[in-house]
Amino acid sequence: MSSKILNRIKKSLRGNKQGFSLVELLVCVAILGVIAICVSVMMSAGTNTFTKINKRVNVSYRTQLALTQMKEFFIDCDAICKDENGDIYIQNTDKAGNKIVYLFTFDSGENKVFLETFTDELVSNGDRQQFANHISDFEINLNEARETGYIKTASVSITSKLDNQSNTREQIFSLKNKPIFVDSTDQEGETILEAFAGLIGG
Repeated sequence: MSSKILNRIKKSLRGNKQGFSLVELLVCVAILGVIAICVSVMMSAGTNTFTKINKRVNVSYRTQLALTQMKEFFIDCDAICKDENGDIYIQNTDKAGNKIVYLFTFDSGENKVFLETFTDELVSNGDRQQFANHISDFEINLNEARETGYIKTASVSITSKLDNQSNTREQIFSLKNKPIFVDSTDQEGETILEAFAGLIGG
């Protein structure tokens, strides 16, 4: 094989060493840019979906937690009153036989439900505390109160809202002790707490 042929083969194997042209570089940059944008969009969509689902789960958990905690106050209560403002008074008896009145107040301005406790003497113990927050609606309906003289069931509806995610749940509690219904419109000048005082003293 002649030296000329070998030289040609070597040149062919070495290829063109001139590098990329400007047009080729611009095309590569454009392709990489498109790929980067696609990846960014997919990551952003995934993050938004995760955030939305996380908020939805959080709101649902808050609603269910509030209902579960509310059940503990209702299920063994001895007397209930709902006043004209929608506030709920619940009388319970603790393990030591002491009567305690719990007051649930919904503040629509703060989107919170507050709980205040009164002792046997119906004196507030000063521990008005937040029972649930991010609550946009809170409603309690006492069933069969006027027909039977006692309350058989209580229906509690709670709507929690966080940013643009909301969750509404309703639960009906069967009340074991057939609690007395104290009508806030029939007190003849007495406050609701004074009416409860008669029950506690009885």
